[in-house]
Amino acid sequence: WVPANESFGLGEVDTAVRDDFLVRLYRMTHELDASRPVVSNDGWEHALTDLCTLHDYSTAPTLVEHFRSVDAALTARAEGHETYDPGFSYRGEPMLVTEFGGLRFKGSTGWGYHEVGDSEQLVQEYEARVAALMQPGPVYGFCYTQLTDVEQEQNGLAAADRTPKADPSRIRPITQVKKKEGP
Repeated sequence: WVPANESFGLGEVDTAVRDDFLVRLYRMTHELDASRPVVSNDGWEHALTDLCTLHDYSTAPTLVEHFRSVDAALTARAEGHETYDPGFSYRGEPMLVTEFGGLRFKGSTGWGYHEVGDSEQLVQEYEARVAALMQPGPVYGFCYTQLTDVEQEQNGLAAADRTPKADPSRIRPITQVKKKEGP
């Protein structure tokens, strides 16, 4: 469960007030459903959390650097934000990159983090970023943002009408299991 995402609606709130709110949401969510992990604030500025979730729209070489170790991942500061709020820290919880990618076609009217020229480049950039996150390091899993374009965000693997932007067989599922080292 993810009751808050990227501090949306909480960015201008005093950090202590935000953290109190996030901890209460975390505990209430666990009371409602103790069978699933709870992420207090997906992406950054975590308070109490069961998973360390990070958003990182960097290029493939930078992803390799950001996720080569726990320390590197925790200090990468996604979008300029701290991973944990003051008074909270990494406790060994599984680390996931819950948003990455952000590829949009050059000339599209919407928004994305990186532009690609065509379907071939989309597949190449997608594969490079996936390969970067599959490198040895602390990442237990990841989620591409996003499957389809929505409203102003034009960085999906398919258009809003679900038309694939590249041959779906080229954007294949990951079949190789990454071996974990450490915690």
